[in-house]
Amino acid sequence: MTKLLSFSLTVGVVWGVLTHSPFILAQAQVVDVSQQAIVDSSPAPSGGDLAYQLQQLQQEMRELRGILEEQQYAIRRLQQSRLDDYRNIDKRLLELQQGGVVLQPDTSTATAAVVDTESTKIVGAKQAYNDAYANIKKQDFDQAVIAFESFIPQYPESSYAGNAFYWLGELYVLRGDLELAKTSYMSLLEKFSDHRKVPDATYKLARVYHEQGNSERAKALLEKVVADNTGKSSGTVQLAKDFLSKNYP
Repeated sequence: MTKLLSFSLTVGVVWGVLTHSPFILAQAQVVDVSQQAIVDSSPAPSGGDLAYQLQQLQQEMRELRGILEEQQYAIRRLQQSRLDDYRNIDKRLLELQQGGVVLQPDTSTATAAVVDTESTKIVGAKQAYNDAYANIKKQDFDQAVIAFESFIPQYPESSYAGNAFYWLGELYVLRGDLELAKTSYMSLLEKFSDHRKVPDATYKLARVYHEQGNSERAKALLEKVVADNTGKSSGTVQLAKDFLSKNYP
C-alpha cells in the first residue's frame, strides 16, 4: 500500500512539472514545429508544373523532328541532283561516242566584244564627223578636206559617210578641183542611193558636168532631179528647174 502511494505521488509530481513548466512546453512546441518545417520544406511538384514541363518536352521533340525532316529533304535533293548530273554526263559521252554532237564554242563573250566594238565605232564616227564639219563652220576649208578625207576610209560604213562624200564634193568645188568633186558626188550616189543628200548631190554633179562642158550629161541629171522628186518639198527641185530653164531652154 505504501509503495503504491509512493508511485502515485511520483507520477503526479512528474505530470505536474511537465504540465506547468513553460520552458519544457516551449521546447516541445519548438521540436514539433521544426519537424513540421522539415517535412514542409520538400513539397511534391504540383500538377501545373508537371503539365508545363511536359509541354516543353513535346515542343522540343517537334522542333527536333522538323530539323530532321529538313535535313532528310536536303539530302534527297542533293542525291537527285548528283544523279541527274551523272545521267547528263553519260548522255553527252554517249552522243560524243556516236558522233551525234558537235560541241559549239561559247560565243557570248565574242558577241559582247563585237557589240562593244560597234558601239565604240559609232561614237567615234560621230565625233570624227563633227570635228571635220566644225572646220567648215570655221571656214578652215583645207583642214576640213583633210578631216573628211581621213574620215571616209576610217568609217566607210558609217551613217555619216554619205554626208562626208557630199561635203568633200563641195570643198573640192571651192578649191576648183572639179574632177575630185565629181568623184565625191558620184561616190555618194553609188554607195548611198537612199541617202537624203542624193537630190543635192545629183544637182551639184550636174553643175560640175555643165562647168566641164558636158551639157548633155548635165541636162539629164537635172531632169532626173525634177522627175525623182516631183511632189516633194525640196528646194533642190526648184533649183534644177531654174537651171534647166536658164541654160537648157
